[in-house]
Amino acid sequence: MYDKVVNTVSNAVPVLPSGYTNHQIIALLYLQAKATIAPKLTKRTFVSPRC
Repeated sequence: MYDKVVNTVSNAVPVLPSGYTNHQIIALLYLQAKATIAPKLTKRTFVSPRC
């Protein structure tokens, strides 16, 4: 995982528009779903509240 992040950032930094010289990563969000459980497909209806 670490190598993937480093590679992604290393590839993204050179293509920043000119003038972006003081860049830094301030946060990293990593989400992982449970791959061992099959997803359940259900029909749900969303009713938007009236304003």
